[in-house]
Amino acid sequence: MATSRSTATPRMARKEVTIVAADLVGYSRMMAHDEEGVIERLREARAAIIDPAITAERGRIIKTMGDGLLLEFASPGDAVRAALAVQRAMAQRAAAGLHAEPLRLRIGINHGEVVNIAARLESLAPAGCVFVSRAVQEQVAGIADVSLTPLGPQFVKNIPAPVEAWRIEIEGVTAELPTAVARKERPSVAVLAFENRSADPEQGFLADGIAEDVTTQL
Repeated sequence: MATSRSTATPRMARKEVTIVAADLVGYSRMMAHDEEGVIERLREARAAIIDPAITAERGRIIKTMGDGLLLEFASPGDAVRAALAVQRAMAQRAAAGLHAEPLRLRIGINHGEVVNIAARLESLAPAGCVFVSRAVQEQVAGIADVSLTPLGPQFVKNIPAPVEAWRIEIEGVTAELPTAVARKERPSVAVLAFENRSADPEQGFLADGIAEDVTTQL
C-alpha cells in the first residue's frame, strides 16, 4: 500500500544576531578637503582602536563601506563593550586637539532578526554617540559602567512600527539630540458619526454601519 509523502517545505530557523552599524560623521565633506589625509587617519584609527576593539569582544566585520562598518557580535554585551571602547578612545583623541576636525563615529546596535534596525539607529545618533534598541537595553542594563538614557519611540525609515531607543552615556561626549531624533507623532484620522438627514429612522442604522465600516478599514 502506497503511503503519501509530505511536500511541505520545512521552515528555516531564523537567527537572532547582534548587529553594530558604525558611520564616520562628515566623511564626504572631509574627503572633499583632504582625501588622502582622511583615508590615512581612518586607516590608522582602524588599526589602533577600532579593529582591536572588535577582536577583543570576538566580533566580526560583515561589510565595510568607505565611511562605515557593519559588524556582528555574539551578544549585546560584547557589542556594547566594543562600541564603548571605540567611542571613548575616539573622544580622547578628539580632546587632544591634534586635528581641526577630529574623526567622530556614530553607532547603532540592535539584537534580533531585523538587521537594518542597527543602521537606522546609527543614522539617528549624534557624533560620538551610541544608540541601542530595547532588545539591547534589556540585556546590558545591568553591566557596570553602562548608563542608558531612554529616548522614547523613534520612527525610522522603512520600519513600520516605532523603535524604542536608548542612548549610552559616554564620558567626554556631549551631544544635543538633533531635530531628526525628536519624537514624532504619526497623523491620525477621526471618523465622525454620519448624520441621518432622511425622514426614515431606519436609515440611522445604515449611517452607524457606514461609520463602523470606515473605522474598521482605517
